[in-house]
Amino acid sequence: MKALIIDDSPTICTVVEYLLRHQGWDCEVAHSAKHGMELLSSDGHQIDLVIVDHTLNHIDGLSVLEEYRKQGRSTRSILLSQDDRDSIVGRAQDLGATCWVHKPLSLDNMKKAIEYSLNTKF
Repeated sequence: MKALIIDDSPTICTVVEYLLRHQGWDCEVAHSAKHGMELLSSDGHQIDLVIVDHTLNHIDGLSVLEEYRKQGRSTRSILLSQDDRDSIVGRAQDLGATCWVHKPLSLDNMKKAIEYSLNTKF
C-alpha cells in the first residue's frame, strides 16, 4: 500500500514515514501543499492513505483535501493538527478525512489513527 505524507516539518515527515515503512508501506513525502497536490494530481489514483498537516505554508491541509475531492477523487486521509476546534475536525470529516491526530504526535496515536483509517468503511 502507498501513503502520501504532506507536512512542512521534516521531523514529522521522518517519524511518520519511518512508522509507515516499518509497517510495510511505500511512502511519498511532500514538504509543501503545492508539492503534495502535484503528487496527488499525478499519482493520486495509487495513493491509499494521505496524511496531511492542517497548517501548511500558503495552503492549509483542508484545502488540499478539498482540491483532491474536486478532481473527483477520494482516499482515506488523516489530518494532523494542533488545533482541535470542532469546526476544523468537522470540515475535515466533511472532506473525507477518516480521522485526525492532535499534535504533538505520539507514535501510539499515529499507529491507532492508521489502523482506524484502514478499518473504516470507505
